[in-house]
This record gives sequence, C-alpha cells and structure tokens, in this order.
Amino acid sequence: MQLILIGFMGSGKSTVGNLLGRRHNLPVIDLDQAIEEAAGQTIPEIFADHGEAYFRKLEHQVLGAVIDQPGILATGGGTPSEKTTKPCSEAQPSQLSISEPAPRKPLPGLATLKTGPSPKDLIRQGLKP
Repeated sequence: MQLILIGFMGSGKSTVGNLLGRRHNLPVIDLDQAIEEAAGQTIPEIFADHGEAYFRKLEHQVLGAVIDQPGILATGGGTPSEKTTKPCSEAQPSQLSISEPAPRKPLPGLATLKTGPSPKDLIRQGLKP
C-alpha cells in the first residue's frame, strides 16, 4: 500500500480513499468490504454470529492478505486500536489519520446501524467506551 487511511468510525476514510484513488488513478481497498467479501457476511452479521474476537481475527487475516497490494487502504474504524494490526506498521506506507467525521448527509438506513456514542463523544470521553 502506498497510503493507509486510519480514523474513527464514520470519519470518511472510505470516501477520502475513493476520491484519492480516482484523482491519482490508484486502486482502493476498503478493509471492511474486503472482510465482508471474505466472510460472505456483513460486519453486523459477523459480530452477531461469531462475536468480536472472531471478527478481529478475520480482520487481521484479511489485512495481511491486502497490505502488500498497491494503492490505498481504508481501514475499519477499530483497526488501528487492535494489537492484531502489526502488518499496518510493518508495511511502512504513508499514513493519513482522519480525526473528524466528514460532513455528509445521512444515508438511508444509516441510523439503524448507529449503536453507540459518536466519534466526537468518544474523543471527549478519552476513548473510554
């Protein structure tokens, strides 16, 4: 990867990655989408059926499989906080941290996926869930 985008859930990593990819003619890999393709399930389904430990193990496996591909990687919101993400630090690409949620209109159905505090609230609480 030439660039790895990291940031909180909903901060705009996928959006920024796609914009940069188009502008610089680089492939973009969205880690969450790659995980869903590998599992044949959505991320909420993976969590519901198998739990977070299974998801993090799968995330690590998929990350290891894509980290050496060329282009831009948009990580999941929890990816950088996990000990299982050593491949990110070993790849030594440029990393861009996105700390503020990107302004956008709510997407249909998005409200049903929101299950916890907002990224800004987590920052205010010192990252304590």
